[in-house]
Amino acid sequence: MPTIHPRCKADRKEVYIDSSGFIFPCCWLGNEPDRADYFAFHGVELENLNLNNDLLSKILVSDAFLKIERSWTSVNPFSGCLNFCSKPIHPLAQEGQKEKQGTNDMFVNRFNKNVAKETL
Repeated sequence: MPTIHPRCKADRKEVYIDSSGFIFPCCWLGNEPDRADYFAFHGVELENLNLNNDLLSKILVSDAFLKIERSWTSVNPFSGCLNFCSKPIHPLAQEGQKEKQGTNDMFVNRFNKNVAKETL
């Protein structure tokens, strides 16, 4: 069984948001050819991964978003993850990304507050 070393969880802890509002675990999956595979992988759940339909905080813990993560421990991980995250992450790369996390958390909180205000 292939091993996935997810950079979206380990060193970046970021997401990619495209111009249509779709959320991807990373920028690699948000671009072709993996974008089309990501859309096909999610099928009817795809609309649950769009900021036009829900808050970012809810999307990040949704079954639809976590479907990719669950694939990592299967015999057939999502192809984009297999392509980009099948090699272990170098420890120095992880260290350089830790200071970014506080900024990302602040962005997510501010974004969700602004969206919540707009929906009232």
